[in-house]
Amino acid sequence: MVSEAMLLVMNDVLAGQDDAFCEWCSEKFMPAMRRVPGVTEAWFYRAREGKPKYLQAYYMENLAVLEQPEYLRIRGWGPDCDPTAKKMIGDAPNLIVGVYSHMFTAPAVPANPDLDQHQALLLASLEMNLPEFEQEFEDWYEPEHVTYLAEAPGVFRGHRYGLVPDAEDNHGDPMKYAALYPMESLQNYGSPEWIRLARTPWMRRLIKYYTIRLSNKYERICEREKLAQG
Repeated sequence: MVSEAMLLVMNDVLAGQDDAFCEWCSEKFMPAMRRVPGVTEAWFYRAREGKPKYLQAYYMENLAVLEQPEYLRIRGWGPDCDPTAKKMIGDAPNLIVGVYSHMFTAPAVPANPDLDQHQALLLASLEMNLPEFEQEFEDWYEPEHVTYLAEAPGVFRGHRYGLVPDAEDNHGDPMKYAALYPMESLQNYGSPEWIRLARTPWMRRLIKYYTIRLSNKYERICEREKLAQG
């Protein structure tokens, strides 16, 4: 089932606080988020390339999940937020929170729905610079670009979500669009087949008209993993 909404939380941490943050997030915050009615998936990542360093991705049945009292009690941002969560996330350096609605998923029915096998994620955001190319960009981006990359070896699926600009939980400067590609390993990114599928003639035509705002590569942090700092 495709999740119709998504919450992305990105942040850095103060020097020496990586282990404490990851332990709290893995053992306290994420299990609490999973118990919020309507949260369908919850994943935690650490950047190997790109910033901020940490990413949490929460897939939800719909935007109404963010109105649930179970969620409002535990979030670390917004009015009347949880004091511990505010200390660990809400006051974290470079905090970015974005609320998104679903735009597109490929394949529509994943060939392998067991996402627990994925160990890496590409988070990308492209934004068109010239309004006169906006429609052609949309005609290319989902049917070709996202669909083709979702077919690359080791990639489980490709998602595209759009920011809900007036959402109360937005914080910082969230990207307008977010494309997410969970994959078996970061080695899958940039493979010869990935490059062949990405660098089509249509892509080469349009690349001068859009900006790559973000292209972060993440490794998945499993629950209860004790991380060495770095």
